[in-house]
Parts: sequence; structure tokens; C-alpha cells
Amino acid sequence: MRTNPPAHGPAAPCSPESGRSVPSRGAPRRRGGRLLVLALVTGLLTTGALTGGAAAAGAPSAATPWRVPRLTVMPLGDSITQGVGSTTGDGYRAALRDALDDHATDVDFVGSLRHGTHADADHEGHSGYRIDQVAAGIGPWLAASRPNVITLHLGSNDINRDHQVDGAPARLAALLDRITAATPDTTVLLAPLVPNSKPGVQPRVDAFNRALPALVAERRQRGAKIRLVDFGAIGATDLVDGLHPNDSGYRKMAHAFRAGLARAARAGLISEQVTVDPSAPVTTAGAPAG
Repeated sequence: MRTNPPAHGPAAPCSPESGRSVPSRGAPRRRGGRLLVLALVTGLLTTGALTGGAAAAGAPSAATPWRVPRLTVMPLGDSITQGVGSTTGDGYRAALRDALDDHATDVDFVGSLRHGTHADADHEGHSGYRIDQVAAGIGPWLAASRPNVITLHLGSNDINRDHQVDGAPARLAALLDRITAATPDTTVLLAPLVPNSKPGVQPRVDAFNRALPALVAERRQRGAKIRLVDFGAIGATDLVDGLHPNDSGYRKMAHAFRAGLARAARAGLISEQVTVDPSAPVTTAGAPAG
């Protein structure tokens, strides 16, 4: 905020001892005025700091508490979602499930499969499945489970096996469109692929992951409740066999999904009840896709 300079009155006389100007007895004291201005400016700056950035744009702070009545979470993907490589077989699911207890009255993980030691071990992590194979089964899985949140990590088998890699992002986009058509009120938390330390594979992982932000942004512009989570903390040392995460990697996955779910909840994206219609027509990039 710019302020006009103060008006200058007659010059104050100088002290004969020091040569410094001294206020005239009749001149008003300005210290109080300066303090008042400083307090006002400080208050405005403090207010701006509190309301600026994400808050000014309408996004709630990361420290804002959140709670929802109901979370029905479908972990969706392949063997990494199943938890292969973790010591318990739970993968990221157990840590994520436990972290949600304080944020919802009712928390339930759903799916047609069960693996691991956790009491709530349901999921749709189909070991060995490519993107197209998950897409082939998604309609019945959604209808049976009716999730209001999906945590999705998928594509590792396409990329690891070098299966039509150039078309993998488009296949994932088609799956997302099928999900949002069938259950538009369900929030999808999409994860980039974890690293792969097998020779020659990581460049393909990187190319796939680079396509995801634009893919998500396009669907968000159409109103889809899809958000991309941040897996940047997961590195090659978090892998047990070059492909699957170890316990450390799975903990980082759980943390990233929890953070993404918290952001979605604070933004009001979690619908307590959802309607699922697998036969709903699918729209991709504004055109019917069948």
C-alpha cells in the first residue's frame, strides 16, 4: 500500500550543542501518529498474510481440520494396490485406513478382494492387471461397492511390460471417464506411478507420469471430481524388487493419499452418498465415447 509523504512545516531549530534539529515547544508531537500508522499498516499486512495465497483464492489451509460423515474408499489398481512387497500384504491400505479413523464417523474400505492382516482389508487391486483389464471390470465393481472415494494407482504393468506404452495415458483417461460417468459424485484420487529401477523402464514411467497433470486438468475443467496426488517423496530406495514398494514406500503412498483426501475433503468434494450407474454414457474430450 502506497502512502503520501507527510507535509513539511517550518524547519525545526537546531540544537547549538549537537547541530541536530529539535522540535519547537509549540510543534505537535508526531510519535503517536507514526505508531498509529505503523500499527494500521502492520494489521493490514497481517490480515493480508492470513487471507492471501491459497486462502485468498478460496482454498482452505492445509492446517484446517476436516471431518466427513462417511468414507467408503475403493483402493483400485494392480499388485501395488494389493500390497505385494509389503511385509504384511496390506501395502498402503492399512496405514491409510488407520489414518482416516479420526476424520469420519464411518470408514469402510471396499472391493471384491481381500489381502493382508488388517481387519478392513477389502480392495480392488488385481495383481498383473493392465489398465484395459481394470477398465473391463470397473462397472460391476463400482455397482457392488458404491465408493465415494477411489484411490487409483494403475499402469505399472503396461509400462513395465512395454505394452503399447504410447497409448497408456489415453487408456487411463478412458478409464477415468468411465468411472466419472458411472458415478459422478465419487472423488478419484489419481496417483502417478511409483519409480521403477529395472533397466530401461524409468524413462517410460516418467513419460507416463508427465501426461497425468494435463489429463486431470482437462477433466476437472469439465467438472470431474479427480485430483492428482503427490508421490514425489517415493524414490528407488523405497522399492523391494525394482517394481513394488517396500514398507517404507507403502507408508509414503499412504501419506500421499491421505494428504490428497484431506485436500478434497476441505474443498467440499466428498459426497456422503453417491449414485452408481455403470450403463451411463461415457464422454471423452466432449464427445460421446460409447
